Amino acid sequence: MKCICLSPLFSKTGKLIFSKKGTINSSVCEDGSFKQGAYRQNEETRSPISRRPYTYGGKTSEVVVNTHQKDKRSEDLIRDTIKRNNILKNLESLEINIIVGAMYSKKYDKNTFIINEGEIGNYMYVSGEGEFEVLKQGKFVRSFGPGLVFGEFAIIYDKPRNASIRASTDALAWVLDSRVYKQIMRQRSSNKVAYLRGVALLERLSDQSLAEMADLLSVKYYDAGDRIVEEGTQGDAFYIISGGSVRVTKRNPGSSAELEVGVLEAGSYFGELALLGHERRQATVTALPPGVECLVLAREPFQRLLGGIEGLKSKTYPTVDPLPETPREAAEGRAQVRLQNLRRVGVLGGGAFGRVDLVQDRASRSTYALKRLSKHLVVSQRLQTFVYNEKHVMLACASCPFVPRLYETYKDSKYIYFLMEPCLGGDVITLLQERRRFEDHVARFITGCVVEAIDFLHNKGIVYRDLKPENLLLDSRGYIKMADFGFAKRIGTSGKTWTMVGTTEYFAPEIVLNKGHNRAVDYWTLGILIFELLDGRTPFAAPDPMDVCSRILTGIDAVGFPAHVSPRARSLVRQLCRRVPAERLGYQGRGVADIRQHGWFQALRWDALRRKDITSPIVRRVKSNTDMKYFQAYDPNEEAALDETSGWDEDF
Repeated sequence: MKCICLSPLFSKTGKLIFSKKGTINSSVCEDGSFKQGAYRQNEETRSPISRRPYTYGGKTSEVVVNTHQKDKRSEDLIRDTIKRNNILKNLESLEINIIVGAMYSKKYDKNTFIINEGEIGNYMYVSGEGEFEVLKQGKFVRSFGPGLVFGEFAIIYDKPRNASIRASTDALAWVLDSRVYKQIMRQRSSNKVAYLRGVALLERLSDQSLAEMADLLSVKYYDAGDRIVEEGTQGDAFYIISGGSVRVTKRNPGSSAELEVGVLEAGSYFGELALLGHERRQATVTALPPGVECLVLAREPFQRLLGGIEGLKSKTYPTVDPLPETPREAAEGRAQVRLQNLRRVGVLGGGAFGRVDLVQDRASRSTYALKRLSKHLVVSQRLQTFVYNEKHVMLACASCPFVPRLYETYKDSKYIYFLMEPCLGGDVITLLQERRRFEDHVARFITGCVVEAIDFLHNKGIVYRDLKPENLLLDSRGYIKMADFGFAKRIGTSGKTWTMVGTTEYFAPEIVLNKGHNRAVDYWTLGILIFELLDGRTPFAAPDPMDVCSRILTGIDAVGFPAHVSPRARSLVRQLCRRVPAERLGYQGRGVADIRQHGWFQALRWDALRRKDITSPIVRRVKSNTDMKYFQAYDPNEEAALDETSGWDEDF
C-alpha cells in the first residue's frame, strides 16, 4: 500500500509486521451490537496516513464553496443517496444541504472511466443517470444505476482507488471536490463560534471559551408546526437558528389566543436564560415551513463539563512557550556528537523514506538511534512541515521521561538525520503479538506511561494524533517511551486543526467526518489503545477501511466487550471514546486528573511511576548497549537517494 506518511520508518521491528490482509468473523449480538471473531491485523487499516495540502502552481489553493443550480428531483436524489450512505448519513442536515448545493453534474460517454483503480482520489460522486460498472484488476465485479455514492473515501484521506468505475451507458454523475467538502466543514465550525459571539449574554467570553462551547452544540431539526419551546415551561436548553425561521408568540392575558411577537430567522437565538438557571420560558417558539434547524446547547452538560458561563468567565488558559528550534548541546552531560564519528551497529527498521540505524560513537562508545530521511522524497510528497514538527516536538519533550530524547539533527545533500535515544527493549506491538493480550496490571502500567506522555504534550499545547502500540517503545528498564512525532502538531491548549492524519483503526469520529479536531482526539485514541492492549484487537477493526470508519461512527456502545475485560476497564474505554469530543474523560473540567482518578487506575501509584520507582511488569533484558535481539533482521539495501538542495532544511 502506498503511504505518504513518515511513521513507517520509525518502526523498530525491522520488518513489515502487517503483511497480510486482515480477516474478521462478524456477528450481531442480541442487543444489536456487533461482535468480532479472531482478527488478524490489517496493514491497510494499521498504516499511518495523512492528507497532503492541495496545491496549484506550487501554492496551497484557496477553496471557494459555490452553489450549482439543479432541479428538485436531482436535489432529492443526491440528498436521499447521501442519507443512505454509512459515512455521510452522520453529517448534520444543514451540512448535507450545503453539500447537495455544492455538487456539480458531469456527463460521461459510454465506456468512459470515471475512477481508475490505483490512482489517488480527490472527488466523491453520486450516480445520477445511466448505468455504471465496477471493475477490479480489469474484471467485472458488479453494476449499479442512479442513487449510489461512490469514491467517498476521497473526502477522508489520500487513498489509492481500490477499483475502477466505468460508465456502461451514457451517464451523468454528481461530483464533489474533497477540498470543497473540507472547506464546508471548516466554515460550519467557524459559523458556530460566530453565532455564539453574537449572543449578548456571552459577549465577555474569550474565543477559547466560545470554541469549547461550540463543541457542545448539537443539531436538531424541527418540522413546520413543531413547538420548540412553550411559554411557562421550565427551560433547559439554549437555541441558535442555523437554518429556516420560527414564529414567537405570547399568551394574551384573559384569553386562550396567542399574540405574535415576531419572526426569528437564521442567526437569531432564543432561550439563552436557560443557561443561567431553571427559568420559565417567556414565550412560545414554533417552527415555520419548511422546517428549521437549530444548534442546541443543553444546560446540564454545559454546567457539568464547562462550569457554565461563570466557570468560563473565570477560566484561564495557560500560555505555552515557543517550541525550541535547535537541539541542546551536552544533553545529559554528553559532548556534542559528530555525524562522521558514528559507526553503524545494525538496522532497527525502515520504511518508504529511509531507515533507522543503531549507531555507536567511536569515541565515547555510547549508542544512539539514527533516523535518516530522504530529502528528495520528503519534498516530493510535500511533507516538510511534518519533519519540522517532529524535530520541534521532540526538543520540547526533552525533560519528559516517557519520550525518547533527541540529541542532534544533521543534514547533507541527500538526507536529514535525527540522533535519538535508543530503546532496545523493542516495541509494544511485537510484545502484544507474542502474548496475544495483556493482563490488567500490564495494560495499566503501559497506559499510565502513555497518560504521562500525553499530559506533558498537552501542557505544551501539542496534540499527538498517532497513538498505537507500534509507536510505543520499551527502554532497558521496561518503561514505555512514546515515539514518532511526525503527526504531532502545536495547536495551543484550546485550538483546533483540520489536518487529516492518523491511523484508520484509531480515528476519532470528528476525523472521519473531517470536522476539525483538538486534543480530545488523544483521549479517544487512549481508549482504543486500552481496548487493544486488553484484547489484542481494536474495537472497530474490520478488513476494509470504509467498514472501520462506519463502525467508528456507530460508536463504542455498539461494541461487544469480551468477558475477560473488567467492568472498570470497560467503563474507562467508554468514557474516553465518547462521540462528542467535549464529553470525553480527560477533556472535562479537571482534565487528565479525571483519568488518573478513574477506578481502573486505583492500583497505580502515579508519583512512583513518574519517578520510575515501580518495577515494570514487562522488563526485557538487554545485555549491552549494542544488543539488538528484540529487532528482527532487516535488509538495509535500498536505492540511493537523490540530491535535494532547495534549502528547506536550513535549520537542521
